[in-house]
Amino acid sequence: MLSRVTVEPASLTFEVGPDETMLAAAARSGILWPTVCKGAGACKTCYFLIRSGAQHFSPPTPREQQELMWVRRRHQDVPEDHVRLACQANVSGDVTVFCKGARAAHA
Repeated sequence: MLSRVTVEPASLTFEVGPDETMLAAAARSGILWPTVCKGAGACKTCYFLIRSGAQHFSPPTPREQQELMWVRRRHQDVPEDHVRLACQANVSGDVTVFCKGARAAHA
């Protein structure tokens, strides 16, 4: 079953498969998502904030939690579990996220 991801503020949508990361699904869908390490989980550039549907996200791995420590300091007004890496996150339901740098490839 595919899950639908809506990305603010760009008003983008794409679908994610059950074992697919958000970053891989975005790329497959023609969406440019900020990344430097191309999904290796090392640069933290692909982080996003969860706006709705947090219950549909896979739990963060210990590595993802470690990588996100500095990002969470910048977003102390957001619940800790609402800051994730697109290269690590899987979803199992419809969600809305905020990623300032995401954009359509053709734009």
